[in-house]
Amino acid sequence: MAIGKGTRRGRGKPARKEIVRRTTKGVKKRRSSPAKTRREKPRKTRRTVISKPRATRGGTTRRRPDKQTTVRSRPVATPARMNTSRTIGRLAAAGLAGAAVARTKTVTDQELAANRVRDAFNRVQGAAQLSTIYNEIGNIESSITELPQDLQELRDRGYVHSGRLEERIQALQRQWRRIQSRVDAALRTQTNRLRMEMNQTAQVVNRISVRRAGSISAARAAVDGLDRQVSAAQHSISGLYDDLHEELRAIEANLRQVSRMLDIIAASPEIHLRPAEGPLLAGEAEWERDGEEGPDGFIILTDQRLIFEQKEEVATRKLFGIFAQEKETIQRLIFDVPVFDVEQVAASEEGGFLGFGKDDILEIIFGPAAPVTRARFHIQGQESTDWATWINRARAGELDQERHAAYAQEVAEIAAVAHKFPTQCPHCFAPLPTPARGMMTITCEFCGSILKPEE
Repeated sequence: MAIGKGTRRGRGKPARKEIVRRTTKGVKKRRSSPAKTRREKPRKTRRTVISKPRATRGGTTRRRPDKQTTVRSRPVATPARMNTSRTIGRLAAAGLAGAAVARTKTVTDQELAANRVRDAFNRVQGAAQLSTIYNEIGNIESSITELPQDLQELRDRGYVHSGRLEERIQALQRQWRRIQSRVDAALRTQTNRLRMEMNQTAQVVNRISVRRAGSISAARAAVDGLDRQVSAAQHSISGLYDDLHEELRAIEANLRQVSRMLDIIAASPEIHLRPAEGPLLAGEAEWERDGEEGPDGFIILTDQRLIFEQKEEVATRKLFGIFAQEKETIQRLIFDVPVFDVEQVAASEEGGFLGFGKDDILEIIFGPAAPVTRARFHIQGQESTDWATWINRARAGELDQERHAAYAQEVAEIAAVAHKFPTQCPHCFAPLPTPARGMMTITCEFCGSILKPEE
């Protein structure tokens, strides 16, 4: 473009301002107007500048050849570019954070694994002392020593049967004396061996590092090996006295059952043992009358009688007919039947699910002289088959042979007393029944006379 003659530089029609063509993708090309143009920030990566005409000193103007100058500017922050940059930054930050979390999680998992190995070692270390075996052996020694005294106390309270208990206890004491030295020697040997193994395992555990997974695996394997050795040592030692220990537990269970029976009898104000009468069995039971719920109490068997005593708490006042407000304890003798009046006894199991939770039922049929004709009991805590066996043996008179020698003579003395009773009532001349063993008086069923043995 040329400027007219006579014009001076800076006068006349103002020259057009430089034209900036913007070539950014997505932005419309604009051309600056002669008017005042608002300066804007560049929005392209490259811009082309076209120089304006330049006046000469003689008044003429020569046009310089167009010269394009390329000016590099900062990248344009377009929305797409901004979103891409932010996304890349966020992904990079997330990647770094994820790597840090992964490293932290790995370290945390290894620390947990190391702590589990240390806890397992502490547990096995305690077991390696074989304290369980030491305590078990100590209990065996004290129990074998105390058994004769415990049995004698029960004898003094009236337990006359199981005459072989003294022999079983003596055999147990002899067996323990034979194996005691072997048990002590095996205990010392296994303790020393386990102490050496424990020291070696402790060194492996102390070398655990959370940054080396191999050290944790090695320590875990060492602890597991020590645990197996401890179990093997315990089994090898206990195997020396397992039979003795089983016999000891059986005798102790028998004595506990006898003690419980004597406590039940002693707590009853209506049950009194007759001369030469020996208690055999006692336990909790429910008398199911007519197949329904009945009184709860205790069933007691001696070598002469079968007794049932009711003992339970009964509500005397209820709220809304449901909640008990006041209770009282009822304890009374329901029946007392000689064992030779038992005609039939049967044991069974009822109810339950898949063999669990079954009820032990004992059904008894009595003779005509008994106050009841039949009874059905739900035995609690004991086997009904054991009850049936003991009742049948008492009916057959087999239990006298199992009396202790110190109480065998009194049976003969009481039998001699039974023969001194008259066979006919001296008042009404009615026949009299044979008195049960241990009875010191009989009552005539016809006239009600009370008779004693003749001198």
